[in-house]
Order: sequence, then structure tokens, then C-alpha cells
Amino acid sequence: MNRAAAIVAFGGTVALILTIAVLVPRFAFNLYDEGVYFYEGALWARGQTPYADYFVPQPPGIVMIGAASDLGGIGISGSRAVSLACSLVATSWATAA
Repeated sequence: MNRAAAIVAFGGTVALILTIAVLVPRFAFNLYDEGVYFYEGALWARGQTPYADYFVPQPPGIVMIGAASDLGGIGISGSRAVSLACSLVATSWATAA
């Protein structure tokens, strides 16, 4: 696969993930943890400090994703898209091995 085809494939994959994350009904991704992670990030984006102002048992990367989603105005859909992308990557790695 040449570079241009790889870029088009990557862009198509990102577009598909974002479309699924936004359009799939909420009940399909109704995971409790996802909402908690997003809310922790939203608190950080609104000026509170993780680990000092509120309890966060996870590493800071999860909070950063939620904060970026909140600051970007896309809400929990951005967190869902990242979650779905990570799941797809992990699945592809597991099946390729």
C-alpha cells in the first residue's frame, strides 16, 4: 500500500469511528466508566485539579481525553470515539498476532 492509500484508509477509518460514536444510540455504549472518565475530564477542563480537588483512581491520560472532549465541545461522543478506536486497535493487534 502506498502512502496516499494509507492516508485515505486512515482518514476513512477515523471518519467511520467518529460517525459510529456519534450516531449509534446511547444504549449501545452505555458503560458506566465512560461517563465517569468524561466527567473527570470535564471537571479538569472547568478549572478543578485532578487528584487534589477530586478523586481520580486512573492515570491522567483518561482525564486528558475527557477534558479535550469537553473543551472541543463534542462532549462524551469524543470520549466514545477514542474508546472505540482503542478497542478496534487492540482487537486488530490481537487478531494479527
